[in-house]
Amino acid sequence: MLRPGGTVFATTIGENHMREMWNLIEPFVPDIHERTRKVSHVFTLENGGEQLGAVFSDVAREDYADDLAVTEVQPVVDYIRSSNTMVGCTLEPNQWAAIRRTIMAHIEVKGEFRIRKASGMLMAAA
Repeated sequence: MLRPGGTVFATTIGENHMREMWNLIEPFVPDIHERTRKVSHVFTLENGGEQLGAVFSDVAREDYADDLAVTEVQPVVDYIRSSNTMVGCTLEPNQWAAIRRTIMAHIEVKGEFRIRKASGMLMAAA
């Protein structure tokens, strides 16, 4: 419910949110990007403006530039394991080892494993 003249502020993520992390899983879970879309596709930075535009006359989008610069392997592995996106996926120990090696290689070469975040806010007013 919004009072007349009010503004809606809606935060959400974009379609490429944390893609580098999910790319690690793709060789073992080929539908991982489809799985991530199912979790967040209903209202994204890319489609939320159109949805709000059906009700509000003035819609604006503001992206929040942000990355994660991860310098340790285990936090990335822990995040992936804890994600709803991975429900029903079972990776073998050798697959997790390959993922760990990939992350470590990034860290050794670049000093970090960089994960781009796609997040922002949609603002809508009547």
